Amino acid sequence: IMCFSKGLTGGTMAFGLTTCTQEIYDAFLSDDKMKTLFHGHSYTANPIACAASLASLDLFLEPSTQENIDRIAASHAAFAEKIKAHRSIRSIRQTGTILAMEWETGNNTSYFSGLRDKLYHYFLNKGIIMRPLGNIVYILPPYCITDSELNYIYTTIEQALDEI
Repeated sequence: IMCFSKGLTGGTMAFGLTTCTQEIYDAFLSDDKMKTLFHGHSYTANPIACAASLASLDLFLEPSTQENIDRIAASHAAFAEKIKAHRSIRSIRQTGTILAMEWETGNNTSYFSGLRDKLYHYFLNKGIIMRPLGNIVYILPPYCITDSELNYIYTTIEQALDEI
């Protein structure tokens, strides 16, 4: 069973859906209400959100989108390899187009680490909207990001590693 939401409309409209395999669907298909899967999203079926979601899925299915995903993932892997030994990096991990860098903060690794505010303002002042979670910086770029824009983010992260 999978639930989808923000990714369908890019977070621009409230929309969600739940999907599953045919086998799971069949297990709940019954006139007996005791077999019902009582799960639903309160923001399902808005016609405008449905149209936005369908347009998003159309974009996702374009070959150029998969090429962009592959390009971003490869760029992340190269960048991760480049900075993984930096003294300010505790750990780094990647899955597809998501890159997460845990910054070294000693024992202060909580979600409320003071580093979060410093990093947020540092990146914002450089024109980059980032949302560090404690001492972890995530890069989750849109699939339409250019190499130049991505390299600017990487360069700014390297500067932050040396300055903060």
